[in-house]
Amino acid sequence: MALARKQLTSMMTIDELEAYGEIAHAIAVSLGQFFDPTNIPPKNELKLPPPFFYTYSQSTFEYPAEVLWRLKIFKSLEQDNQYGVFFVFDCDLNDVPIVAVLNSVGGPSLDMLVWTYFYFRSEYSRLQFDRSVLLLRGSEPILSIREDERKLYQSLERLGYVTTMPLGYSSTSKLDQLLEKVVTDIDC
Repeated sequence: MALARKQLTSMMTIDELEAYGEIAHAIAVSLGQFFDPTNIPPKNELKLPPPFFYTYSQSTFEYPAEVLWRLKIFKSLEQDNQYGVFFVFDCDLNDVPIVAVLNSVGGPSLDMLVWTYFYFRSEYSRLQFDRSVLLLRGSEPILSIREDERKLYQSLERLGYVTTMPLGYSSTSKLDQLLEKVVTDIDC
């Protein structure tokens, strides 16, 4: 275990590992809001008992669910995650940052995780990332954050992805360049 931990920290700095865990947690919290026993798919061919997370067979939800599955935060309810649409938590929500860091070797790169978080935060309010939080101050885009995102954004600021602004945070050129990339261009 000590050797594995040393290998992890040699690949990412302490700040990167902290951000990695915080980003995974933010995604897990967002997707966790869809564990609704009254909102099950019309076709439940697997006869699964709720509550579980269903991706609605949409890539919007499938990719972040797969990321959490690769990090061993989600467990697929299908054999070998064949269809990638039915999941439950495989750890306590409070433990997500630690579990993500411990499984980061099998998960996406930090850049890919950052891309995933901001892509869904800015595009899809269904993930509880309200579009109204993107403000403009002059020509500067400002990301106004919720209180539960403060630690995450402080981590992202230390890594140079965002910078503090009077009303919240603004993306940096590092984040802007990352978000312009297509998902297949980023080292997963």
